[in-house]
Order: sequence, then C-alpha cells, then structure tokens
Amino acid sequence: MKSNVVLILSICITTLCSCKGNKSIQGFAESILNERVGEPALFLVGEKRFSKDAYKEYVRNLRLYFEKKPPLFNPEEARLYLENYINESILLSEAIGDIDFSSQSFREYIKPYLVKGILDFYIFEKTGGLKVSDEIANETEILAKLKETGILKKENLTESEKAVLKEFIYWRKLELSAKNRAEEAKDILAKIKKRNKVTIIP
Repeated sequence: MKSNVVLILSICITTLCSCKGNKSIQGFAESILNERVGEPALFLVGEKRFSKDAYKEYVRNLRLYFEKKPPLFNPEEARLYLENYINESILLSEAIGDIDFSSQSFREYIKPYLVKGILDFYIFEKTGGLKVSDEIANETEILAKLKETGILKKENLTESEKAVLKEFIYWRKLELSAKNRAEEAKDILAKIKKRNKVTIIP
C-alpha cells in the first residue's frame, strides 16, 4: 500500500507541472483496474474476472487505514463493500475510456484533489507513515473482549483465530498511532509556519 501512495504522489506532482503528467494518471488508473483482475475470481464483469484476494486486500486497507475500523465486519457491511467495489470497478473502467486526461477541464477539476493529497501525504509521512505505535497493545485485554463477544472461542485458538487476534492488535496499535500523529502534525505545522515568513502585500 505504501508504494502505491508514493506512486500516486509522484504522479500528482508531475500532473501539476505538465499535461504529460495526466497521461501518467491514466496509466495509474489502468494499473489499479488491472490489479483487481485475477484468480480465484470473486465476480465477473463481462468476461473480466475480478480477484477475490485483491478485493479482500482492498477492504482490509480501507477499514484499517482510511475508515479506522476494526478488521471484522457484519454481513450488511460486507454487502455494501462488495457492491461499492463492483460499482467502482465498472465506473473506473468506463471513465478510463471516456476521459480526456490531457484536457484543461480535467486539470482544473483534479488539481484541488491532487494538492490536498500531496499535503495530506506529506504530513502523514512526517508523522511516521504506516509505522504503528511502539506502545504495546494489551493483548490479554483484547483477547478477553473477543472471547466475551464470541468472536473467538473460549478454548485454544485455531490458526485462523490467531490471525484475527493479530489483526485486532494491529488495529489497536494503529489507533494509538493516530492519536500520537494528530499531536505531532500540529507541532510540524507550527515549525513549518515559523520557518516561512509570510508578508501580505496590501
């Protein structure tokens, strides 16, 4: 995931500098779509087979890094994730074929999103990126809660249950990291503003 974010930003910077960069965005969009295709297939769009593993990785990253939710979810959430993923895949395929990525209208429309993405990523990297907090999540407490809710068995854990526990511990560490990151971001922004004197010209 980290390499994807870095690639996105390199494309963003290129795009803001030249029309040629917009071709890079098109190429990246195509690569996103291509990464979703594979075996074993979860669903088909026409004859194109979309990978079950790619979908699972997509949902995991979405919940952990963007929605900041625990790794397990209910059937209704699962239905919505799959529905959105299918719709997104279909629309992305259509958009790649229809959009003129070198047009001025595309450049003007996409520019605010690219700038925001660059700035968000800059702060994200400056505050540790994907590194999780060094604070130790209370594994015993997490295990007790998972058993209490019936997510894990009362007896010895199976390998799949150990994997679930590992994901929950990682999610908890991400939570701790997010709290630390918010404070660090304030300090970084304050230092940047201090280094860059601004004079408003009347």
